[in-house]
Amino acid sequence: MKKLVIAVVAIAALALAFGANAEEKYVAGGFEASGHINAGLGFDYIGTNSGALAGGSSGLLRDQWSNAKNYDKAKDFGFLLDEVELDLTKSFGENIKFRTDLGFGDQAIGSIWGGVYVKQAYVTANIPAGNGIEWLFGRFDAPIGYEAVDRNDNNTITHSAIYNFNIRPRYLTGMKFYYAFNDSVDWHVWFANNMSDGRINWNGDNKVMPAIGTRLGYTWGEEAKESTVGLSAAISPEVNAGSKLGRMSFLVDVDFNIWATDAFVIGGEALYRQNDAAKGTTSTKIFGGILDLNYAFSDVWDGTLKYSILRPNNGGGTSDALLSTMAPVANALVVAKGYIQEISVSPAYQITDGAKFRAEYKLDWTKYSGFSKNLTHTVLGMFEYAF
Repeated sequence: MKKLVIAVVAIAALALAFGANAEEKYVAGGFEASGHINAGLGFDYIGTNSGALAGGSSGLLRDQWSNAKNYDKAKDFGFLLDEVELDLTKSFGENIKFRTDLGFGDQAIGSIWGGVYVKQAYVTANIPAGNGIEWLFGRFDAPIGYEAVDRNDNNTITHSAIYNFNIRPRYLTGMKFYYAFNDSVDWHVWFANNMSDGRINWNGDNKVMPAIGTRLGYTWGEEAKESTVGLSAAISPEVNAGSKLGRMSFLVDVDFNIWATDAFVIGGEALYRQNDAAKGTTSTKIFGGILDLNYAFSDVWDGTLKYSILRPNNGGGTSDALLSTMAPVANALVVAKGYIQEISVSPAYQITDGAKFRAEYKLDWTKYSGFSKNLTHTVLGMFEYAF
């Protein structure tokens, strides 16, 4: 705990040192340092317990904040330290770069993680072919989906059930190739241990091939207001098959972020995932979607209306892939048909460059066959500071 306090104080001092210009990064001899601090408060009111348990959890706990209550008629208030992050980059000439993203947290005060953890750690090299191929090796954010890993990079404080239940990977351990055909079209191809980021190093799954995925993206529009559409696909032998290929899991994902006007942005995602279970059991089929509507009322005020849905359609299927999730969520959603629906309203105020305060009201609606429905009301406020 003392080490964590010292680390947080050191990073806070670093952030204050950069306060004169929050967007400047410390650069010396090819070295860069940046990061963010997210801290706030939250309140939960949970309806019926059986509905909450059918979805594994709801409210703050579903969104991975530790120690939040999850029982019938629970009312829970608390201050939260979401995360302190320090990102370090070192360049060696024009073609080689190392990067490590370090996260600091304390689960006793609501953080996702306790202590110090490595979010990303990789080396990149530029291969002189065509327009230049970027080769990346290590642990990195998965190039798939709409929502970012860091809350301060999204339009809402909370993530969707698609993210929280690990329906698509958030991090990958492996390697990736990136190629930009031109200013509009780019392509990611990656190879990783699996499509579930619960195992961060050796692929101890008794399988003989890695997960393979790709994303083809298209970008258009003026600088700082670029619209994007991406099509992703991935396949992985997530279920052990005795040193053979394993039973395949696959997913298809479409993400988009479109500037409809100079002030109105339509973002979202549509996803289908199927996990082929062990012989003699039922495979899992999951549909999911996000619609994120953001409007800038002025240079400092904006608001977001967000809707997400998750539909497991397996009727008692099993899913080895989802059971290795890192989120503190019981993955009961794979055992019965039903729905998880979420609606959020989130206003935000830009205090200064790099500093924003965001509020959010979120309604979780969970209904599964054989369980009563659950309605959970969550209210959050968060100060987000990036340096």
